[in-house]
Amino acid sequence: MPGTDGQARRRELLEAIRQSPGDWTTRRAHRFYRANGWDVTSTVARTDLKGLVTEGRLIAAGPDNGRVFRLSFPAHPSNGGWQTPSLNPPSGTRRTHRPR
Repeated sequence: MPGTDGQARRRELLEAIRQSPGDWTTRRAHRFYRANGWDVTSTVARTDLKGLVTEGRLIAAGPDNGRVFRLSFPAHPSNGGWQTPSLNPPSGTRRTHRPR
């Protein structure tokens, strides 16, 4: 199947991003692929990153010539829509602002 290699490659990239969160550029993804035996171009790395954005697993930030990709954390409903769940369960009163 032609899509199997691409899916495995993207899964590997996503796992690497989870293990080393922060800003991932096309160049960093391309270097990761090359270091792990994937003989792909930077265009393929960019397409994979954009695909992970489309799937909602990453977010893209910055201009086209300096774009970075970061992990996307979906809003957590038990936490009033914040991106990460709080350590303390809600006590009946919801915060309407972020604490400082």
